[in-house]
Amino acid sequence: MKKQLLFVIFVLASFFLGAQSIEIYDLDGNIIPAGQNYVVKGNAGDFLATYLKVKNVSENPVEVKFRKQVLETFGEIEISFCWAGACLPPHINESPGFVTIQPGEFSEENLGVEIFSETAEEGIARIAMTAFDSNNPSDSTRIVVVADYFTSIKEADKVHMKIYPNPTNGELNITGGYGKTVKVFNAIGQLMFSQQLNSDQELLDLSFIKSGIYMVQLTDNGKIIETKKLIKQ
Repeated sequence: MKKQLLFVIFVLASFFLGAQSIEIYDLDGNIIPAGQNYVVKGNAGDFLATYLKVKNVSENPVEVKFRKQVLETFGEIEISFCWAGACLPPHINESPGFVTIQPGEFSEENLGVEIFSETAEEGIARIAMTAFDSNNPSDSTRIVVVADYFTSIKEADKVHMKIYPNPTNGELNITGGYGKTVKVFNAIGQLMFSQQLNSDQELLDLSFIKSGIYMVQLTDNGKIIETKKLIKQ
């Protein structure tokens, strides 16, 4: 009886000690299970960026940091990420700062993963992103962002979004996105602007956003079609 009681205590202790406080979601609110792949696709030579939400599912505040590990790459490619108010250069693999997330809440900023291929060749890059409690690194969750660059699609099926002027003082012309949705994110992954495009050429008013670097994404039913970097003066 005593051995059985000790076994039950051990199992319960293992369960609670091994419970994860952190979960990662896409911007549509879908959870990305720990260990799973999250795929973003683009044409060869494109700049790719994806943003993900982080949630604290524990009963205590958690100070979340991120660690990057490149598992697979190809050609001349640069991989960086943004967290805790900073977009880090490609050679930095762990965020120096943390974001405090309250119990049951999402972080006020999103994780941004940015991939830039300098050559127009197809290939796959795999990047492990691990979120962990800075006070208890074993309390962590890990997903793999897969950047799938391909050249095998037909030219007629490709979407070529153009934005100009870039840099801009506020007015931004966008062409090539009829029927799609354009979204503008700031450097820490916060959605600043979203609009359905009802013609093949539209003029957007971005005068309300602050000066800085932004990501302009063209999406179709939640799928990222193309991403471009924008400088707001």
